[in-house]
Amino acid sequence: MLRYFHEWLGSLFKRKPAAEGPPGPDRLKSLLFDSVARGQKAETAALCRQHHEAIWGCWPGWVFFLMQLQSQPDKAKEYATSLRGIADAMAEEMGDKRFLNAFGG
Repeated sequence: MLRYFHEWLGSLFKRKPAAEGPPGPDRLKSLLFDSVARGQKAETAALCRQHHEAIWGCWPGWVFFLMQLQSQPDKAKEYATSLRGIADAMAEEMGDKRFLNAFGG
């Protein structure tokens, strides 16, 4: 009986691995942009479903950053293509057209 108590008591103080939380805004953008760039529509859709509200929270800043890239047409085009891929995934997979509307599509 004492052995079980000792094991139970020991288990209370064992370090548990930290649970991985949702990705931060920069990591989320990186994951989404990478999946769009690789043409991984299923992966993009899965990320959109999983992080829908977090993406919406980041969206205005991501669109604003696009405006700051206007003096760099190549980078702006690449960035806009990624945003459009995310907006399309949100509209097609989630039926959420807010992203397209906020993007100007």
